[in-house]
Amino acid sequence: MFHSIQIATLYGSIGGVAGYALARLSVGAKAERYPFAPIATVLFLSPWWAAVFAGLACHAACAMVSSLWMRRPIASGIRALFMLAAFGLAGGFAFSVSQLTDDLIALDRQSSTRAWTQIIQSGDAGSFVASHYRNCVAARVTVPSPYGWRAMPREVPATDPLVCEHAAISLARQQRGEEFARQVSVVIEALPQTLALSPEEERKLATLIRG
Repeated sequence: MFHSIQIATLYGSIGGVAGYALARLSVGAKAERYPFAPIATVLFLSPWWAAVFAGLACHAACAMVSSLWMRRPIASGIRALFMLAAFGLAGGFAFSVSQLTDDLIALDRQSSTRAWTQIIQSGDAGSFVASHYRNCVAARVTVPSPYGWRAMPREVPATDPLVCEHAAISLARQQRGEEFARQVSVVIEALPQTLALSPEEERKLATLIRG
């Protein structure tokens, strides 16, 4: 997604500058009235809004620079066009980031659900880890974090994962003996690999980020 936005913004900007330059050579000072090149990028680039708004912003910027160079007042319409394009580009980017965040959260939840289902189905040790260790490490508390002149809240683990691991192994030893505690320890140690994204999920993640 971000890669596509960057490409569209870059080429849209180039189109805006090049289109203004060509129009300036053709019709002179009236070039600011013809932002055709940025609008035409909607046919070739995706996402279209990044290309169009970037092109319009560059077109308006060129017109303003030209007016200042010629010592002429900047037309209010050109100012408005620049502000509209800038806000449109910023708003589109913010919306895209929000959408990407939601997609990444959904992918993480899907991956976690798949992995823990496999762990539970792997046997008694896996079920024990899911019941006792997972809830311990998943618990979060909100604490203030210094950020500039104010404190911003952030979530941190309520209990250190190592403490959770020792507690789960000790409980397994008490309930089912040393051998079962060893099996529980093996399952916990393998969690980084077990909870990793599958190849299909990695491809989906790459697609979400690159677009």
